[in-house]
Amino acid sequence: MPPPGVCLNIMEARQKQEGYGSLLNPSLLFSQDYQQLKEFCVTRRVKFIDDMFPPDRKSIGQGILSPSDLARVVWLRPAKISQNPSFVLHGFSRFDFGQGVLGNCWFLASIGALTFQDHIFRQVVPAKQGFDENYCGLFHFMVNTNNNTAGTKPNTASMKTVIMIDCT
Repeated sequence: MPPPGVCLNIMEARQKQEGYGSLLNPSLLFSQDYQQLKEFCVTRRVKFIDDMFPPDRKSIGQGILSPSDLARVVWLRPAKISQNPSFVLHGFSRFDFGQGVLGNCWFLASIGALTFQDHIFRQVVPAKQGFDENYCGLFHFMVNTNNNTAGTKPNTASMKTVIMIDCT
């Protein structure tokens, strides 16, 4: 049996040879194609539910919440929380989100830093996403999965498209 990650490395190398992994032609994370998924959901008038991240307790992870907190979790789509949900309203700021109880400060610090670099933010968060008539529970992001350390140049051949869902 090959060491962990070898198969993924081989698949990634093949995608790079085929021209995937750039800003204009990103690789697909977990083989999820945003355009295909969106078209499927919009034409069938359904909201997307990700099989790998279903709206249930398994998606939260073990030991993150106490059993009593976990019992109170309710999965809602944005329209159930707000009458007029917005993805981006009047621009974006590092004050637009809060960490809450999860230990994800590294992720939120990265998002907050993006708000100072408009051109980079727009590469990571493609425009024209929101809760319009074609909303189907999907949002699209671009991330670099090169695992490079600070001070090194990102490998543009490692750009991947990431799909995020709102949960029902």
